[in-house]
Amino acid sequence: MKEWIKIAFRNTVRQKKRSFFLGGAIAFGFLIITLLNGFTSGLVVSVKENFSGIFGGHLFITGEEITERGSIVGKISNADVLDEIAESFDEDILRVIRRSGMNGDLIFGSKKTFLSVDGIDYSDETGFFSNIEFIEGNPKDAVKPGSIIIPDSTADKLGVRVGESVLFSTTTITGQKNVGEFVLQGVLKGQESFGISSAYAPIADVNNLIGLTPEGFISYNLYLYSMEDMDRVGDEIYAALRQKAEVAPRENDKDSGDTENPHRPGFAQGGMFQGFSLPQAEDPWDGTKYRFVTLNEMMSPLMSLVNVLKTISQVVFVILIVITMVGILNTFRMILIERTNEIGTMRAMGVQKGGILSIFVWEAGIIAAFGAAAGFIISLIIMLVLSFISFSDVAALSFFLRERSIYFSVLPKEVITNFMILIILSLVAAFLPARAASKLEPAEALRTEY
Repeated sequence: MKEWIKIAFRNTVRQKKRSFFLGGAIAFGFLIITLLNGFTSGLVVSVKENFSGIFGGHLFITGEEITERGSIVGKISNADVLDEIAESFDEDILRVIRRSGMNGDLIFGSKKTFLSVDGIDYSDETGFFSNIEFIEGNPKDAVKPGSIIIPDSTADKLGVRVGESVLFSTTTITGQKNVGEFVLQGVLKGQESFGISSAYAPIADVNNLIGLTPEGFISYNLYLYSMEDMDRVGDEIYAALRQKAEVAPRENDKDSGDTENPHRPGFAQGGMFQGFSLPQAEDPWDGTKYRFVTLNEMMSPLMSLVNVLKTISQVVFVILIVITMVGILNTFRMILIERTNEIGTMRAMGVQKGGILSIFVWEAGIIAAFGAAAGFIISLIIMLVLSFISFSDVAALSFFLRERSIYFSVLPKEVITNFMILIILSLVAAFLPARAASKLEPAEALRTEY
């Protein structure tokens, strides 16, 4: 076997130009699929990290409670059950945060616009400001009581600037109208194209407007150590929660007939969870009825788009592979013609058919392996260069970036799978010419002239 490998390697080196072009075609195909896979995988990571920072977690739990009058309000009065469950998943959960939220009209002078406001505990979410990009203002001022941060599109629509006072008209969780005054302390880059136009204010101020205590909250959010465990941990926490409390179905809420109500507490346009007064409960329950959702479930429409990109990359890879395999097949047919006399000499010297077959197959394998390796190395270099380019000026791309640059995630499993597919198909493409070469009779091969 070693002798056949040596001869195959010698033949590869001997025909440098042909090996270079054939290996280059293979390298190009492997480079393209590695870049596309690295980009789409990195895109998933970047989008999830950015959205989890804005939404405040990976797993989200909201609550509904029934008042003395029998109406439903969105809030969580007692988190003992949730804290107990979170402690039991201590190995998976990085931290727990609590948020509130409200919808209403932001008013400045004679102008007003509808807006969602997330109530943030800035002392708890110390890394929050790393997830948003300020255009005007200072994060240090944004944490002050009575402050608000709004998207740039909202600021432009109202004509308001940092330092000016605005009013916010909303509804409390029990259905009363309420108005509060805020000072604009920050303008951030909005992401209306992704359905995210939320503003941010201290949670105590939001709670005051919607009728909660300063320590109250509507959403109990969980950050995990690893986003890859999101679905597994989410399923386990959901199962544990169902054993201890009343929990709404995760996927069949529409069947219950109450999700069409626009005031249903849940994931909102702005990216937070909100509490509003709902109609009388038809089927009352005791305590808090929880609703559970994961970041993956929230982002399913966007992730479907990413999956389309992955599918496209696989189709491109298949097309490139087919083209490359045709090139390998034709190349080795030419090699068979050129080496007919050489094959005849080797057969006359006692080399068996299996030896001739092995030489051709090993030659194809060596070219494919070196080509794939070269394509992989070049793709890594390209990824590295692109990762240093800043796209901070392109607001539309901000949610697809990580630290203002394109992030590539090379998954070893994908690389190995694509490498094996490429090698196997290269060997298959070279097998037919190799088999034909092994069947040449020595005398006939030696008489052949081209």
